[in-house]
Amino acid sequence: MWAWRKQNRLADAAARGFNWAAAGLRDAELQLSAEVTEAAARVQASQQRLALLVDGVLPNARGTVESVLRSYQVGRAEFLTLLSVEDARYRGRAGSGRGSSGLPGATRHAAAADRRGTQP
Repeated sequence: MWAWRKQNRLADAAARGFNWAAAGLRDAELQLSAEVTEAAARVQASQQRLALLVDGVLPNARGTVESVLRSYQVGRAEFLTLLSVEDARYRGRAGSGRGSSGLPGATRHAAAADRRGTQP
């Protein structure tokens, strides 16, 4: 009889330990599932932002730079305006992961001409 009670206590303790471990596992699964869902949402938002930059913002910025560069070349825009639109375009490219090193081409050309005191 004494051995039976001792075995029951051990079995009950083992069952409690198992239930505690199973509950911990369920909690970990739920937490991991929430983290995966959150990461997937961040990835989707980043993909949408990248598509907007590549398909909308960058082409518009490129057109603006070309327009201001032409205006600068004929003396109807100031160098700082050209620099400003080139900077905006560069920041857009950097934000899309398509950045380049150094000054963008049109600004580099205009800056060299400005140092010489001439229009490009």
